[in-house]
Amino acid sequence: MLRVIVLAFLFMSLEASDIAWYKSYTEASAAAKKAKKPMVVYLHSECGACKYLDMKVFNDKGIIAYMNDHFVAVSLSLKNDAPKNLQVAVAPVFHYLNYDGTPIQDDLIGATPASSFLNDLKTASKMSK
Repeated sequence: MLRVIVLAFLFMSLEASDIAWYKSYTEASAAAKKAKKPMVVYLHSECGACKYLDMKVFNDKGIIAYMNDHFVAVSLSLKNDAPKNLQVAVAPVFHYLNYDGTPIQDDLIGATPASSFLNDLKTASKMSK
């Protein structure tokens, strides 16, 4: 019985994955430059829209796969962690940046369904250097 539970847990662990979020802008920026990948900088707070993204959008397998394959993702607290040049007054906000830190497209402000967010990611990826 224990073997069945362990195997089930391992299978679920293999199936479930997460977005590879960096928690430091400096580290994410260095990784983006090294990999020559664009960055998605997610600024969040404890707001309802941020909780929606955590529960519905960031758990979507298509979002997880696309973000991990095409971007260096960084998740930062709006109040404490955002670099001065990326600070905004509302959350959530997504900054799309080239690996050199220059903007790719306009920021996405607010929450959006997974399908719309995936389209936004694809557009940013195509527009990146």
